[in-house]
Amino acid sequence: MVKRMTCAAVAATVLALSVCTASAQDAGSTLDWPVGNHAWIGINAHDLESGSKASSIVFDDIVSVRDAAWVRLHFGEGTKLGHGSFIRVTSLRDGEIQELDADTLSAWSASTAYFNGNSLRVELIAGGLTGNAIEIDTATFAYLPDNNNRGDGCGICGADDRVASSDNRFARIMPTGCSATMYNAESCFVTAG
Repeated sequence: MVKRMTCAAVAATVLALSVCTASAQDAGSTLDWPVGNHAWIGINAHDLESGSKASSIVFDDIVSVRDAAWVRLHFGEGTKLGHGSFIRVTSLRDGEIQELDADTLSAWSASTAYFNGNSLRVELIAGGLTGNAIEIDTATFAYLPDNNNRGDGCGICGADDRVASSDNRFARIMPTGCSATMYNAESCFVTAG
């Protein structure tokens, strides 16, 4: 089993994306992606096998990006998940979990959801007697907001007077950064953006 801790520090290779502020946007335009950055992670773990007929954790790592408000991971082409194998990603901030098998990893374009906080636990659970590999190439992230930059690109000018909600009908559409409301049982969303 591979177990370690990886920190993608600010000193790592960071390529800043263009930063848009509400005052600089043209009327009626939307953000192409949330305000954020990319950091090289460079994790490569191959030949990960359960060694038995039972499923087992063959990879366990913490990926951290210092001062990040949220993090999204991007997997490399060498990531291979055998039958019954999956990657489990858990936010250490709020405990939210995403599990990706070969099919869902493809559906998510070899990336994760956007997770709150700056640290994610990444586990590869291998199906019985399967060969697997995991590559985490980069992380997309935004710095914690300060007085001048909220960090998520939603376009609020001035004081942020939103109130936290646990109503799961409301969401943020990524990568545009706009809010949306689910309006039916088929998970269809509507947004003003």
